[in-house]
Amino acid sequence: MNVVQHGREKAVRFGTSASLVGVMTEARAGTADTDRPAVLFLNSGILHRVGSCRMHVQLARALSAVGFHALRFDYSGIGDSDQRRDSLSFEESAVVETREAMDYLAKTKGVKKFILMGLCSGADMAHETAVADPRVTGLIMLDAWAYKTLAFQVRHYGPKLLELDRWKNSIGIRWRKLRGTYVSHRSALPRGDGVEYEVPKYVRVFPPRERVAKDLRGFVERGIAMHYIWTGGLVEYNHKGQHRGTFSHVKFGDLLVEDHVRDADHILTGLQHQRYVLHQVVAWATRVFGAGTASSVPAVDAAAPAQPPRAAVRTA
Repeated sequence: MNVVQHGREKAVRFGTSASLVGVMTEARAGTADTDRPAVLFLNSGILHRVGSCRMHVQLARALSAVGFHALRFDYSGIGDSDQRRDSLSFEESAVVETREAMDYLAKTKGVKKFILMGLCSGADMAHETAVADPRVTGLIMLDAWAYKTLAFQVRHYGPKLLELDRWKNSIGIRWRKLRGTYVSHRSALPRGDGVEYEVPKYVRVFPPRERVAKDLRGFVERGIAMHYIWTGGLVEYNHKGQHRGTFSHVKFGDLLVEDHVRDADHILTGLQHQRYVLHQVVAWATRVFGAGTASSVPAVDAAAPAQPPRAAVRTA
């Protein structure tokens, strides 16, 4: 990957409903343009502002190098930001605080438009903020909500129908159940000590498809540019074009770019996948919003993504 010169970085504090902390990466000297949107990076679950595998840091600096102001900040109660003192839910406060980050950049940098980027729950909050605030002009979504289609089912179940071992196992289980000799793996596990432990976790709920379709039609009417990337770590998505197929009645046209990095895990631990996403995002932003030059976009190996270690991490 090419080494590019990014702009000045500084810690900032803002927010009226809570004291929020972030790191501002200014557009590289000589490249700033107040007509160009700034980029906001949103927390994914409890991950702080550096992002999964420091992706927010890498992307903020690469986007700064081609002329974007970039702000990666912590929601209240995460990282260095203070906790809220009110009773707003996370879904409500995240939208409020993202809009406060936009207000801060509008006041300090004169920016009028914004691109929101997030992974998993960060993508969820980017969507919700875009619904609420007309200043959002771009969305970069990693492992956003996905909905199973007929094409998904064919790709998911089709290959399994040809696997002889699966048929043998299924028939064997049913035969043992008929004979009354079937013992499940769960019942064979050793019993615990009677104490139950509650493990905190983020529960992600996908909204009704019809509601999302309505939101997306609104995005198209407003001309919001959308770059969606899904990894192999989100089981609800298994092929490029599934999102466009899910919402076939939404006339995305050129506003939607959809990608599937099927060999990547959910948090992009593979270095080759990080490079791939970095390149795709910066190239898209440069093309759509007219920043930088082709030579300033980080290079990526044409062979990427290769085969990384797979993971079943879904905590973001």
